[in-house]
Amino acid sequence: MPRQSLWTNFLSIFGLGMIVAATGVGAGDLAISAMKGREIGVAILWAVLLGCFFKFLVSEGIARYQLATGETLVEGMVLRLSPIFRIVLLIYLPIWTHLTAIMLMSASGVAANSIRPIPGVSDLHAKVIYGALHSLAAVGIIWAGGFKWFERLMAVCVALMTLGVLYSAIRLSPAAIDVAKGAFIPTPASPRAVIELIGGVGGTVSLLSYSYWLREAGRGGRGDLNTCRLDLFTGYLMTALFAGSMVVIGSQVEFEANSSNTRILVNISATLATRVGEVGRWVFLFGAWAAIASSVLGVWQGTPYLFADLWNLLRDGKPQLVRADSKLYRGYLIAMATIPILGVYLLPFQTIARLYAITGALVVPMLAIVLLFLNEPRRIVGDFRNHLLTTAILVAVILFFLAAGGIELYDNIMAFLK
Repeated sequence: MPRQSLWTNFLSIFGLGMIVAATGVGAGDLAISAMKGREIGVAILWAVLLGCFFKFLVSEGIARYQLATGETLVEGMVLRLSPIFRIVLLIYLPIWTHLTAIMLMSASGVAANSIRPIPGVSDLHAKVIYGALHSLAAVGIIWAGGFKWFERLMAVCVALMTLGVLYSAIRLSPAAIDVAKGAFIPTPASPRAVIELIGGVGGTVSLLSYSYWLREAGRGGRGDLNTCRLDLFTGYLMTALFAGSMVVIGSQVEFEANSSNTRILVNISATLATRVGEVGRWVFLFGAWAAIASSVLGVWQGTPYLFADLWNLLRDGKPQLVRADSKLYRGYLIAMATIPILGVYLLPFQTIARLYAITGALVVPMLAIVLLFLNEPRRIVGDFRNHLLTTAILVAVILFFLAAGGIELYDNIMAFLK
């Protein structure tokens, strides 16, 4: 079979999973995984797998609803549930977009400046310059390349980011038996640490973008469910490998615990140079950069779909097919790629990270609640309705993330008010 056919067939099955993995892993996920590895060691690896399983279950529920009804989850929330959901979405989405854009621009700016500092330019100005360049480059790729090029580029980014940190983790030579025990035998740990690690694995609002990637990939029938489950499993397997590798790296190297999220990555790369050599340092840095840059690209590509879909629903009262070349999509894309640049310059990264944590803490339980309502009635989804075990796990997800969100909200509100 020709090489191009193999690549095309691979993307047709696993491409969306690669997009989910690349979009869901950002600077915060990297730092949290490394910090928990530093504090607890590889014994906490089981929490990474549990977090990926929770996010897989929510994403699978989103796919199941869409394949059964032809509606995105946003359309289902607006058309079938209480009006309070549309009000919450309309207020929440622009706030989340702005904070996420600032955070990702800051993170990409710091990562790029660590790889190639700009001579004679301060770290702050270099962060702003590189962050703006990443943002505008993402706009150009999305505007001109179309979904197929976006899908291919994200698959390459997943390979770079996963192999980069996996290589570093292996070179640090952790005890294989300890890694295996930590991954598959749950051991007692601080509830707060477990909650933070599970909550930090994967995406938040970006989970909703999967609906629109399904449409772009041409999946729309009930026969596509197994393919969706396979690509989501692959995507969250990559996420688990990445986050697990960061836990291993954090357990094996020394770095300052009170640094900002992006600075932690810089400190880890510096200590790697002494442990595994300059090659290891550069492989890790490029892997970390690929993770952050791909998250920028994925969020920039997926979020305008949410806004355009919601706007059409509120304006017309009925769903419409959202296209990436529509004025609504491109207008929101330009706004989210440019307006937050000022925030990168003016606002400290720690402040933005706390605000982002506050706004994102309760997203997953909200989606799980929505899926309990939308995927339960047989009249809506037919035999795609939740099984008893799925319902029980969704309830557990809700309770877990409510606890996680409550702790995170309290800690970040208190820190923000100080």
